[in-house]
Amino acid sequence: MDGTTHEGRCFCGETRLRVTGPAALQGFCHCTECREWSAGPVTAYAIWPSEQVEILPGEAGLVAFSRAGKAERLSCGRCGGAVGTRIRGGAMTDVYPALLPDFGFEPAIHIFYGERMIEMPDALPKFLDMPEAAGGSGRMAEG
Repeated sequence: MDGTTHEGRCFCGETRLRVTGPAALQGFCHCTECREWSAGPVTAYAIWPSEQVEILPGEAGLVAFSRAGKAERLSCGRCGGAVGTRIRGGAMTDVYPALLPDFGFEPAIHIFYGERMIEMPDALPKFLDMPEAAGGSGRMAEG
């Protein structure tokens, strides 16, 4: 594994985190749940295996919330700032790239583009839900 590390923090700085190695996937999510969580029209994500994500100085200050047993959203217990999301039963963790100041965000795809609020005029693949390999239909947006 690549030993490169990136460190970041929540809004107030109380909750810090470190990721090690390259992200497994990077992109943009347009799903309703991510938009409601982030209060933004689209979210950027970078996903690592959970064992490569470390919460510093520990997880005691985190608040976790899961709506209907789906992804577990993580936020700082002090300021409420978003920290990440545990997905796939906790095997993977999405860390918001904006929290990692020295991380070179390189998005590869759009997911849940069928739920989008805004158009993203780039050349990245735009899946209406998810790629087939990730359990989605693999259908792409037109144009």
